[in-house]
Amino acid sequence: MTWSCTVSWRNARYSVPHAYADTRVWVREDGGELVVTGIDEKGPIELCRHTLVDAGDVSVVEGHYPVRRDPLQRPPRATKPGEAAFLRIGTGAAQWLTEAAGTGTRLIEKKMSDAVALCSIYGTITVDHALGVSTTSNRRRKARLPTGKTFDAWDPKISSIPRPNPRRTPNPGMG
Repeated sequence: MTWSCTVSWRNARYSVPHAYADTRVWVREDGGELVVTGIDEKGPIELCRHTLVDAGDVSVVEGHYPVRRDPLQRPPRATKPGEAAFLRIGTGAAQWLTEAAGTGTRLIEKKMSDAVALCSIYGTITVDHALGVSTTSNRRRKARLPTGKTFDAWDPKISSIPRPNPRRTPNPGMG
């Protein structure tokens, strides 16, 4: 049997349980089925049966292969203290980081530190929720951090705080 957990019989391929990869197996026909036999510590054992297929076809049983995680669903792991602080925000932050890395967002570390700083103003729950919503709304674009107005819409305590109008402040840009 090959490393790909298949055997070849009459120019057709059949899957075999992955526990027997790179081991010697024997095959035989029994009626309209292919029987694959191997040896374990107790002696000969039937590993699996397949319905015979035509030459050039493949008969694969998904249960013969180990369960693999989707590489795109791998949770992010922190390698620096700033990343750890960002990921402690919650699942929305982890989703945002995965999306940002996948879309090639620039200045990710600065945006993560900005989000951690926003937690002290708006609270972790609000920032986490905003990051999660931002992730799903920015699909196929660069991942962006939500703005202060976005946070205000989710937190009624903050939206009730009067904010100065930037056009009426004595110093432009100080609103």
